[in-house]
Amino acid sequence: MLKRNPDALACYVIEKDHIVIKKYNFNNFDILFSIYHELAHSTGHETRLKRKPIGMKRVKKQQELYEELTAEFTAILLCKKCRIFNKVRQSIARNIINILVQIKKTNWEKRLECYDQAIQAKKYILGEIKKPISSN
Repeated sequence: MLKRNPDALACYVIEKDHIVIKKYNFNNFDILFSIYHELAHSTGHETRLKRKPIGMKRVKKQQELYEELTAEFTAILLCKKCRIFNKVRQSIARNIINILVQIKKTNWEKRLECYDQAIQAKKYILGEIKKPISSN
């Protein structure tokens, strides 16, 4: 499990299956983006989409980074849906660049798989699907 960032606005606690929103002085768009990001993590829970990790099993850090990328993509899709993407795009760009720098030598196929998972997470959050679409 990635170390929780003490500066994060929110976090998803998988053991308790809930999202913690911290109280800070920040604007509403950052709150929404953080909530969307954490909601994306929650969709991977075994009672929801039961998302399979991307990347090699023996490299847990890599799997965690792909999960972060999936959550960022999901938050982007939800922000676009709510028409607030322009209000948070600088934060999003900074987050994604940080993740991609850490991932380094990965093929684009895995990054696209993160995006595919993000689409499913967005649909689940919006109630467009009730159960995961099986992947081959």
